[in-house]
Amino acid sequence: MGIYLNCGSGQRPFQKPWINVEVQEKWRVPTLAKGCDFTLGDASRLPLRNFEVDVVVGHHIIEHFSDADRDAFIDEAYRVLRIGGSLLIFAPNLRTLAQRWLTGQLSTPLYTVNLYGAWMDSEHDRHKWGWDPASLKAYLQRWPWAQVKPFDFRRLPGSDYAAHDFWIQEWECVK
Repeated sequence: MGIYLNCGSGQRPFQKPWINVEVQEKWRVPTLAKGCDFTLGDASRLPLRNFEVDVVVGHHIIEHFSDADRDAFIDEAYRVLRIGGSLLIFAPNLRTLAQRWLTGQLSTPLYTVNLYGAWMDSEHDRHKWGWDPASLKAYLQRWPWAQVKPFDFRRLPGSDYAAHDFWIQEWECVK
């Protein structure tokens, strides 16, 4: 069995064989979130060796990172993934959300939570960036992935992805 890493797992830990990592602000005293195996002050120094991991999941986390932290997370995911391993990125699709909101198919509270983040007593809950599918794919293609493609939503043992819904975009970056 390989190594599977679920980064930013505080609200959605996966079952074994996954390693669940919560990412908290650098200035906070790290606390272990329920269901997590360890907590990091940031995602720029994953405590794993090069080419050691089969899958890294960033499940609704990259929208919470600043530019530098987001780039550092992708750098680290790329570093620890084995050749043929995958980074899975899940994030709100702001274009689809805006279209639904503008046509009255989505409430303002639901739209703004997806745009700005759901405040839960931490600055880390805020969304610092957002994408539509074209802009997120272009961002991910800045790294030398063998392939960047829509994720096929296959189930991996122990995983618990959010429901495949209209407002979520899912990407797979294969090393």
